[in-house]
Formats: sequence, structure tokens, C-alpha cells
Amino acid sequence: MTNPTVNNFAPPARELTSDDSGILVASLSRTKATVRIGAMVDKEAFHFAGQLYGAFKTAGWTVIEDRVRGLVPGPDQPPGVRVGFHGEPPKGADNTTIEVADDSLQWRVIAALEKAHVKELYVSPRPEIPEGTIEIAVWANPDSR
Repeated sequence: MTNPTVNNFAPPARELTSDDSGILVASLSRTKATVRIGAMVDKEAFHFAGQLYGAFKTAGWTVIEDRVRGLVPGPDQPPGVRVGFHGEPPKGADNTTIEVADDSLQWRVIAALEKAHVKELYVSPRPEIPEGTIEIAVWANPDSR
């Protein structure tokens, strides 16, 4: 075999551009609340979560912990960014559509992240998350599937 071709292409890393970061900070600044940010133990996920951490902090949010915390994904963990908030999870099958009330805290966070071009967002109501707190979990890059 002569001159074999090896392809070592990785998916593009998620990145908040300076424009997207500015959009996110401006949107988040309209609301002040508490956020906890974590990422799966992965260089790309941690970098992206760090950018989100900086944006929430710059927007004046109270950030629980002084760092991005490490998370270990379960076997069926979907990729993307989970927005967790106080509430009861729906009963029944996974991938259920969850209604988020217009102008609720979680709606404002999701809208801000979407404006900043954050992809593969999904919500997760959880009773253990305190009222008025949002939990952001950055999981695997959806482009790596």
C-alpha cells in the first residue's frame, strides 16, 4: 500500500463567538437569577461550559460554585445542552414534549441560548432544583454523533 489516506477529522468544537457571547450576556442581563453550570468530563464540553459560565457571570447572575463542575454522563445521556429547572418530570416515555410557560425563568434562559446559536437544547424539570435556579449541563457535542 502506497500513500495511505488517514482521516482524523473531528467535529468542530462548540464555540460562543464574541457576537454570540454579547447577545447572550445582553439577553441574560434582563433577568437576574441563580445558575449552576456543569459539563461532562471532556475538554470540548468543559471549554464550552466555561464560555457559558463567563456569560452568566458577566450578565450579573449568581453562579453557584466558582468553577464548572464535572459531570459523568449516564449510558443513555443525549448530547447537547440540558437546561434544568424546578418542576416535576413528565410521567411516561422519554423524549416527551415539555411545555415551558412563556416568560418564565426557564423560557428566558432557553430564548437567550437560542439567540446565541446554542444548539441541541433540551429541558429537564427536576424537583430537587430549587425554585429560581437554573442548572446548565453541557454534554457531548451533538456534531460528534
